[in-house]
Amino acid sequence: MRNILITGGAGVLGSSLAKAFLTLGNNVKIIDITRKEECWRLIESDIINKVDYIWKSTNEISPLDIDGMDLIVDCAIGFPDRPFGTLSPKTTLSGNIFPAMGVLEAVRQLKEKPTIIYPSSFNALYGNSGIYDENTTPNPTTVYGWTKAAVEKLYLTYHHSFGIPIIITRVGSSYGEGMRTDELVARLIYAGIKRERFPLRSCQSVRLWTYIGDVVNAYSSIMKSSDYGRNNEFISRIKKRNYVINVAGNYGDEILTNVALAKIVSNVTGFEDIIEPTSEYEPGELVNNTPVKFEINAQWSRDLIKWNPKYTLKEGIESTANWFRKFLTEGAYLGHHERV
Repeated sequence: MRNILITGGAGVLGSSLAKAFLTLGNNVKIIDITRKEECWRLIESDIINKVDYIWKSTNEISPLDIDGMDLIVDCAIGFPDRPFGTLSPKTTLSGNIFPAMGVLEAVRQLKEKPTIIYPSSFNALYGNSGIYDENTTPNPTTVYGWTKAAVEKLYLTYHHSFGIPIIITRVGSSYGEGMRTDELVARLIYAGIKRERFPLRSCQSVRLWTYIGDVVNAYSSIMKSSDYGRNNEFISRIKKRNYVINVAGNYGDEILTNVALAKIVSNVTGFEDIIEPTSEYEPGELVNNTPVKFEINAQWSRDLIKWNPKYTLKEGIESTANWFRKFLTEGAYLGHHERV
């Protein structure tokens, strides 16, 4: 049994990991800025009373909050990707960097330092065409992507300066039950269910989508393979890859344009005429007036943690669409949580 702290544990990834870590028999503490009574993902998963919940900003985290932890998973990102990062770059920068600084500073003051896992990005880190692996140098084209790359460097700096053990995970754009409603998959599913056409921008931009079930399984595999970050042989191996583990991908590693993604959602929801294509692109999605094309080479990471994604995009979207249908019908999801 391990003591695990999840910052941002009321969010999509944090709540999913909390449930998985509890299932593995661990003690879980969560720090989040959401009031406990409004942590709907934890409430609906029936785990809110099984965790030690602290309503607090990660910016104000103290050594007392984390003393005795074996592992910290730092999911406390302040702000998501476009368009917010483009419209509010200064807020995005401070909101995504300062929480990580808060965690690192608190850990630095401890005599016995827990391992910290930082869930970074995959798609947002790169603005160059090619094959991406763990050693690919980040080249972000958005403020959000820059903050993720910057925090990776911040973690590496604190590791080298203060001996804090770290693991950096690069996650593909994740989706699934409980996902944020501003994500493209959610908006397309909602449009399909409601039989409403969706104005699609960035039609030929590509992303690597990863179903939340695969993401959670990847983290569970990391826990087992690394002994919760305490396996020295494991740490020495990822050191050669800048402490990066790729947990992005789907079965077959389909990297699809937004139009192709919409066709899958159309097939799943049964609404054929789901999109109204536009010629607009989000800032940063065109490099030399062309959408970035890439492939993933994650075999090293997958061999290391003995994990492979098992869900196809269609299977993941079907499961996500069923979840949306349930909560739209019951009025629970959009009734008092978030609105698309």
